[in-house]
Amino acid sequence: MVDAASLAAWCEVHLGSPAESELFRTGHLACVIGTRLADGREVVVKVRPDAARIAACTQVQHRLWRCGYPCPRPLAGPAPLGEHAATAESYDPSMGHRISYGGTTKINRKNFGLSFNAILDGRMVVSEEIQITIEGELVEQPQAAGAAGS
Repeated sequence: MVDAASLAAWCEVHLGSPAESELFRTGHLACVIGTRLADGREVVVKVRPDAARIAACTQVQHRLWRCGYPCPRPLAGPAPLGEHAATAESYDPSMGHRISYGGTTKINRKNFGLSFNAILDGRMVVSEEIQITIEGELVEQPQAAGAAGS
């Protein structure tokens, strides 16, 4: 999705220093590249199909970072990188690997024998169909001193 020359050029324009070496590359829906810049900084560049929500997510992440929430500091973007949008954030390997997950499903409460129908002003208060959304994040924690091999 992203070649080294394009990444180096994007980093130079948006971070003030070209990408010099790749620390890691991973991703499923987005291409996530850890890179060391020529000036020595280590950053993470995320490249994905452009969408309006990326700017909103970056703004929320920046606000969280400013308030002291333990998340990477947004550094640049979203800005075009080829046909995609890219963002950059600080890289802190001590934060551990993170895996995010989420899912949404709908159930019909009658399928579970629930037949209570609260009515307010002539309207049902509880829908027959209920949407359930689950989101979470797993964060690798450093191993405690002395715990190795136990």
